Amino acid sequence: MDSDATQIDRDALGRYLKSLDYDSGQLVTDQPHHQGEVRLFEPKDPALPAQLIIKRPRGRGVRGWLARKTLKRESRAYERLGQLTGFAPYFGLFSEDRLVLGFVAGTPLSPHQALAEEVWNSLLDRLKQMHMAGVAHGDLKRHDNLLVSDQGEIVILDLGTAWLRKPGFRPINHWIFRFLAQTDLNAWIKHKHGGYNTVPLSDLPYLKRSWLERLLSQYRSFRR
Repeated sequence: MDSDATQIDRDALGRYLKSLDYDSGQLVTDQPHHQGEVRLFEPKDPALPAQLIIKRPRGRGVRGWLARKTLKRESRAYERLGQLTGFAPYFGLFSEDRLVLGFVAGTPLSPHQALAEEVWNSLLDRLKQMHMAGVAHGDLKRHDNLLVSDQGEIVILDLGTAWLRKPGFRPINHWIFRFLAQTDLNAWIKHKHGGYNTVPLSDLPYLKRSWLERLLSQYRSFRR
């Protein structure tokens, strides 16, 4: 095992992964090639959670190298977040190619979904804590990266596109981090208010759309 975070019987998890036929898991989502694929498993071992999400890279050559690199960065992002709530439980990166997470029951956030103000405020607090830990998600405008759990809380999913702020004098790294952290806040505004045209004064301080973000939004709209 290469890394770990949330408490779990790691010996039992290691034995389970060693004997696991990955293709036997239920395919949850087939990510773009640089992020691999995600499958759901239901271990019968009472020492393990009833359901696990396992993500692995895919491809060979440059494609496989990029997928493994992305998976390792995602693992480091979860490590930085530690025990912060509002994310899927993180159980570790095994053999450099198995990212293990706990399953969170719920439904993807739908457009214009009405949620209580305290739920949105909780998500905002989570974003601020994530950024304080040096992690920016960068892809929260996708509704399926935000899950409304069965408990009614918003859970942030899929850190495969996350950007990590490096210490020291790293002007380019820090600029990209600030840009993506701001897109996270802009995404919060967009989901909460269904766009940018009816934002109340109380939330306006969190909205700052750069010319680059506007250009990227237009490009994504054109591709659809």
